Amino acid sequence: MSEGIEQMNISTLELKFLLKLLGLPGYRGPMNEKLTPGEGKGAAAVRDNACRSLCSKGIVAYRDEIKGFSITPTGKELLKQDTAVLPISPEELKVLEAAKSCNRVTPGNISKTVPSDRRQALIRSLSDRGLLKVSDRDIKLAEAWLTSQGKNFIRQQYSPGENPKAKNQQIKGFSMADLGHLLDLLRQPEVQPLVKSSQEDENGTAGATSVAEILEVIARLNRQYDADNYLPIFYLREQVALEREELDRILYQLQNDNKIELDTLQEAINYSESQISAGIPQPIGGPLFFISLSGIKPA
Repeated sequence: MSEGIEQMNISTLELKFLLKLLGLPGYRGPMNEKLTPGEGKGAAAVRDNACRSLCSKGIVAYRDEIKGFSITPTGKELLKQDTAVLPISPEELKVLEAAKSCNRVTPGNISKTVPSDRRQALIRSLSDRGLLKVSDRDIKLAEAWLTSQGKNFIRQQYSPGENPKAKNQQIKGFSMADLGHLLDLLRQPEVQPLVKSSQEDENGTAGATSVAEILEVIARLNRQYDADNYLPIFYLREQVALEREELDRILYQLQNDNKIELDTLQEAINYSESQISAGIPQPIGGPLFFISLSGIKPA
């Protein structure tokens, strides 16, 4: 863990949020009342602020969603051009068309022919290119999870005594269930540092060591969870200290090198919403969800 995280203090509100998160399967869940350490007006905003603060310290990570957007003058002008030569994809065109006659639309207003799991990426791409406008109030936190750094922080570094203001402060609403979730985490095998960020590589690409370590982690998790060489990807995300996009890139690289095979999720009934969201969304069909090491036959 970085020295910056070791030296961090967390507030009482941040601790309450962490305790709520520890009570969820896989220390991951949607941003709803189960992760809201309080009630009444403004409780959700307090929760979101605590989550963002913990994210800035590397203790948790989150996924946000765009709930509304509008078309820009540039986007309107583009729609007036010959659609056959527009520098956008057919799906992006449908997103723009959904917004052309309204001041604000939601992802649900986009044509049903555009898969729902593709809409967020399309909106972000068009916004980055100045064709759509997304205001800050339309970006909402959708999901949060405890990072591997966060697990190690709780186990090794966190001490209420480090914060003089919180040393003798009682935590209102702290329950025996919260204590149980905390003890469960402390009793788990310690997560070892696994992978260096590929951002440290001078060439800006994932280094060979990172790729090799990812393969080792996949093999270890496959044995640990008796996955029969069909490992759900959420187990890997919980273990490695990499951003979502970075891990996806390494997995695609391993697949291209014939080191692993990635398979889609067909039956979602056995997995939670947060576990399914750990997969890699695809334009058609379910997300890439299972990892198999090449050359290993199932038992």
